[in-house]
Amino acid sequence: MFFNGGFPFSQVYRDHRHRPHRSRESERESNYFVYVQLIPLIILFGLSFFSNLFVKDPYFSLTKSNKYYMERHTGTHKVPYFVKKTFEQDFSGNIIHLESQVEEEYISNLRFRCFREKDYKENLLFRARYYGDDASYDRAMQLHMPNCDRLSEILAT
Repeated sequence: MFFNGGFPFSQVYRDHRHRPHRSRESERESNYFVYVQLIPLIILFGLSFFSNLFVKDPYFSLTKSNKYYMERHTGTHKVPYFVKKTFEQDFSGNIIHLESQVEEEYISNLRFRCFREKDYKENLLFRARYYGDDASYDRAMQLHMPNCDRLSEILAT
């Protein structure tokens, strides 16, 4: 009913003329153009694959893992970070510069976590005000925000 017209008594008319077949030469040309169109994609995948082979692992991580398990602390703010066992042999740069990178990444993470803590607290305060719940409001006001505290401590020095 839906695909061949609509009513059972209607007829479907088709064009029964045959279309001329393509020659083998035109098929080869169309295959050639398909391959030509694939070349940029092949190059793109090849470059991305080979570029990953030459990327070195970072010298540090802020989280402990199987690869980064030797703990160190920065000199300025005593930020903990982790390095590989071969850190002493692999790293030949300026340790002060590396520690400043560690602290920049740490502060960036603290800012993000502090933002989330503030957002959570504001959401709790809004709900408490909306529902008129004084106990929830007091709990929200007393909410401890350790990431914001640590960020304030670091930025004060």
